[in-house]
Amino acid sequence: MSDARKGADELFQAIRGWIGRSLDIRDARLDAIETRLAKVESKGVQYRGMWQAAQSYKRGDLVTLDSGGLWHANAETTAVPGDDVASWTMMIPRP
Repeated sequence: MSDARKGADELFQAIRGWIGRSLDIRDARLDAIETRLAKVESKGVQYRGMWQAAQSYKRGDLVTLDSGGLWHANAETTAVPGDDVASWTMMIPRP
């Protein structure tokens, strides 16, 4: 094997190892985030996606609006977030 080929193989192995370690770190972080999210959701908070008019929401549900922002349902409701201040609280304003 030529020196150039040997050097290229060593470089490839080093990069492959670095990528493998980086992916392991990423996977461990994602696992931790998923565990934390499951714990939060088990306590009654659940992200339900974009608010939909035909949907009923319960206390602890989180939704986003087309116009932006993250909203928390304070009680069971079908109201539009922002229209009924007793039912919804804005958690994160539109950027």
